[in-house]
Amino acid sequence: MGGFFTRWRWGLFVGGTAFGLYFWFAGVKNDPAQAFLNGLIIMTISFTLVATNVAELIASPLTNFIDSIYLPGGNWGKAPLKYELPIYYERHFRGEDAAVAYEAIIKSDPNQIHAYGGVIRVCETQLRDRARAKHWKAQAERRFGREKVAASVAKTADEWHAELLKSALAPAPSQ
Repeated sequence: MGGFFTRWRWGLFVGGTAFGLYFWFAGVKNDPAQAFLNGLIIMTISFTLVATNVAELIASPLTNFIDSIYLPGGNWGKAPLKYELPIYYERHFRGEDAAVAYEAIIKSDPNQIHAYGGVIRVCETQLRDRARAKHWKAQAERRFGREKVAASVAKTADEWHAELLKSALAPAPSQ
């Protein structure tokens, strides 16, 4: 409900309603029918300015209920990361496609060390693009440290894919 245009519309709604009520009650002495019509027109215009916001407020319990059924986690944020595509590209020696896929993962979630390791590994081994690998290596080392980055780059795609799969299939720790 924030933002400039929403505040602007709500301001016009309040002002238009007040202006319409003024017309409505001020004209009662002179010409009641015309004053009622003018006030009704002005208030209708002001109500149409906020109709979408009011409809959203009224419908929010129903939409929240539907979201709780179809999106039980309530996750409207980031999409789940998928490493299958860059691993497939890397295994089939499609280096540029793999690098672009890894970079997309990094852009989506910069805390994924496996994506940094993958893009560095692909740039060094398949693409032979030292400048690009150096760029990603510097960013990864600033974020994670030299040892973790070296360990991530040293793993092959198959090794860390098996590690990710094993961690995904492992039972959750009981509390």
